[in-house]
Amino acid sequence: MSGEELAGVPAELQMVARQWLDAGMTHDEVVVFAMTVTLWNRIVDMPNLHDNDADEYTDLLHKIQDKIASRPFFRATTSVESGT
Repeated sequence: MSGEELAGVPAELQMVARQWLDAGMTHDEVVVFAMTVTLWNRIVDMPNLHDNDADEYTDLLHKIQDKIASRPFFRATTSVESGT
């Protein structure tokens, strides 16, 4: 998959998206994670963004990213415990 473009992932995130796949994320998880990066870039471009608002958005997006990034770990530990 090294030369192929990952569908649903912006061009500027293609290289890092491959690393996310290598870390065990599914394609859908990679796409959603990339959406949070794109969303953050849009938020910081908003005019008159107050520092407190930027901090709040950062916290919220990091919570989403943490949840998505932890899914491969939980899949791995769940299948080990259940024997599947």
